[in-house]
Amino acid sequence: MVKKNREGVDVGSHDRRLVLRAEKGQHFIVDPEAVSKLVGEIPEDAIVIEVGAGNGRLTRALANKARQVIAIEEDERFSSELQKLAKEHKNVRIVMGNALDVDFSEQDRPWIAGNIPFHITEPLMAKATRSRISGATVMVGDSFASEATGARQEKESKLGLLVRTFFHVRKVLSVDKHNFEPPPRTNATILTMTPRGEDEYASDKSRFLLRELFSTSSHGAKVKNVLMEGLIRYGQHNRVQVTESDDNPRVLTKNDARGIVSKLGISSRILEKSLEQLNNDELGILEDAIKNA
Repeated sequence: MVKKNREGVDVGSHDRRLVLRAEKGQHFIVDPEAVSKLVGEIPEDAIVIEVGAGNGRLTRALANKARQVIAIEEDERFSSELQKLAKEHKNVRIVMGNALDVDFSEQDRPWIAGNIPFHITEPLMAKATRSRISGATVMVGDSFASEATGARQEKESKLGLLVRTFFHVRKVLSVDKHNFEPPPRTNATILTMTPRGEDEYASDKSRFLLRELFSTSSHGAKVKNVLMEGLIRYGQHNRVQVTESDDNPRVLTKNDARGIVSKLGISSRILEKSLEQLNNDELGILEDAIKNA
């Protein structure tokens, strides 16, 4: 007998005709509670982009909740099964291909969901920060979940800081690795992420500067230049003025910004690098210094 959860999702066994490829992150969730919790986080009127549809178990549950589901799957072996599912659910559209190549912004503020292949977590999160999304509910590895929520007490990670700079991150559920077929090497966590509002950057200079650093990281800009330009933009955005005397207020200039950066005590070794070139130790030093900007 096929075991189903309340969404009607087959959670008892996967298609035995196919050998799942662990190297591609194919670890199908078979825990009904995890499926229900993940789907329960999705807004009912959402346009959902599912990353890694697999054989469609989660896709079917999402279709019963969301306004529309765009299910992305790279493995052509699942194409027939997914197309069959799309015929049963008129609000499902199947896209065969790599989710990292899909333009999320083609949809109107979509919600990202899925049992994410762990090995694409970093590029997917970076893509999410560059896309206009309403939010995301994703199954990820425990290590990344700790970084994203700030629970890890060790060195700061670039990925964790990136995600927390752009999103509010909330832990939904811990999922034991034995609730997957085949089991991955690590346990998993369901996270829900919602974008930060502009007011949060306007009221927090350090968060504003971190966003500037991450937004320009792919351009190879030096940290010192991004910080100076970011300080000027923050001043313009918030109408911050430098007062030399009560009678002569003026806006922040490049020289003012250069002076502020020099007083932060950041070594030239860090300032002359781009954000991408920083190691985790240097990133931690930079983050602490920015808090005093």
